[in-house]
Amino acid sequence: MRPQIVKNILAPAALYLFSCATMLGQADSGSSGPPEPSRGPTPPELGLPIDNGLLVLLIAGLIFGIYTANKIRAKRTVA
Repeated sequence: MRPQIVKNILAPAALYLFSCATMLGQADSGSSGPPEPSRGPTPPELGLPIDNGLLVLLIAGLIFGIYTANKIRAKRTVA
């Protein structure tokens, strides 16, 4: 009976108290509202394109998938 009490009652209670303490420790009670922004938006010329090298990643994923499938298939045929 004792391990069930620890598992079902004490462990969640300890987790709850720990999470409350960490959240309250991070609260900044002296300020109100959101903080001031530290810098402006990034200029467009410094931004990086999202799809730069996407084709290379897709080909690498395809090659790795074929390699993994062949490795699993070889393991099944040997066993």
